[in-house]
Amino acid sequence: SNNIEAHAKFLYFIIEILNKYSDIKIMFKPKNDFEEYFSKTLTREPAKFLSDNKNFNILKKDQISTSIYSISDLIVSMSFTSTGVEAMKMGKKSFYVDLLNNFKNSYFDCFENLVSHSNESALKNFEFWKNLNSENVTKKYEKILNDMGINNKNEPTEIVRKEINKANKIQINV
Repeated sequence: SNNIEAHAKFLYFIIEILNKYSDIKIMFKPKNDFEEYFSKTLTREPAKFLSDNKNFNILKKDQISTSIYSISDLIVSMSFTSTGVEAMKMGKKSFYVDLLNNFKNSYFDCFENLVSHSNESALKNFEFWKNLNSENVTKKYEKILNDMGINNKNEPTEIVRKEINKANKIQINV
């Protein structure tokens, strides 16, 4: 559901993080092969910059997400992939970025610091989650996961699909 412009903005956001925090290491798991970014005008330049950056690691698209979460401190996802909810379920710091503001007033916007609709709010959320201690992460997620109906018996992908389908039905009926 994210177009090439959204991907470009996401890549530029990553560059901004790398420029601001020289000690940050980023593992990037693309939905498709990272090389596809080189074939698109909007993503070619940021993809080149990132692929040359020593603090940016490109993972294989088919790598299992949970293996990445286990060694990650913070997961930043484009809107609204199941990876964000999967990370929350594992107790990992996580938030979504919607830098084109395509999904304003989504279900996930009900939760403070969970969605960023601009670079400025994404940087603020990055700082918020980066500095949040693990005890407070657990407290924050307890409310979010309970509200979403996520428990040990269901999968985040089911919840994300259900909420997107519900939102799409509401938009179609308007």
